Amino acid sequence: MKHLDLSDLQEQSEYLRLLVYGEPGTGKTWLGASAALHEATSPVLYLDYRGQVASIAANPQYVAAIEAKRLVILSLSDYAELNLLYTWLARGCTQQEPIEDLFDGIAPKTVVLDSITELQRLEILRRGGNSPNSFIAEVGRPQIQDWLKLLDQFVLLARIMFDLPFHVVFTALEHVQLDEKDLVQAHRIAMQGQARHQLPAYALTVMRLVKAAPNLKHFNEGLLSSRRSRVKDQTGALPSKAIGPTIPQMVALLHKDKGGEANEVDIPF
Repeated sequence: MKHLDLSDLQEQSEYLRLLVYGEPGTGKTWLGASAALHEATSPVLYLDYRGQVASIAANPQYVAAIEAKRLVILSLSDYAELNLLYTWLARGCTQQEPIEDLFDGIAPKTVVLDSITELQRLEILRRGGNSPNSFIAEVGRPQIQDWLKLLDQFVLLARIMFDLPFHVVFTALEHVQLDEKDLVQAHRIAMQGQARHQLPAYALTVMRLVKAAPNLKHFNEGLLSSRRSRVKDQTGALPSKAIGPTIPQMVALLHKDKGGEANEVDIPF
């Protein structure tokens, strides 16, 4: 049992706990990488589970951040590799070579997992006895008893990662729920089973990214209030809609009344 005083609550509220989802091409990967654009949110540990991370190379600012080690990208292939990384993060980013060498001894301020949808797919393949790196004509499926374990596994992942003393961002693909006449009823996180409903509970902010109108300067919009979308902002600091959002801008709003360097970020909401 631990008594949480006001300082504990204020410390927890300083961190962005974001789950962002959307269709392919709406800018989820670029949004996660945007944390590298300001010292208040960088360096960034970017965990890539086939989240189309190659698109980062199209942005000169992100290329410069990679070269300066403000953006460190690790390509991961299975769930088990997260154990080593989580242990390193939970220990304060020490006592774990060669990971800490990637940052020249400077701890990351933001952790991005791109994408949670692909990570679950890889784990489903593994539990079905399949290799994600080889073509199989008949793909095996997990047994019924595996599904509850899968749910517990990803709920635990969300819980422990969003409790870390860093800004944490998960990306996910979008699932569109249609009615019998093919009319859109809802937009949900693209996850299998109950994880689709339970994972959003562990993020303080759930944002849906959509393609912006053609006349807007930015290519995406972040929605935090919508009748048909699973979105929320429990921080109470962010607007219901953001045009071309970035991680530094969102953190700046979280710190709006606290002072600090994040307030220097331009916030075009």
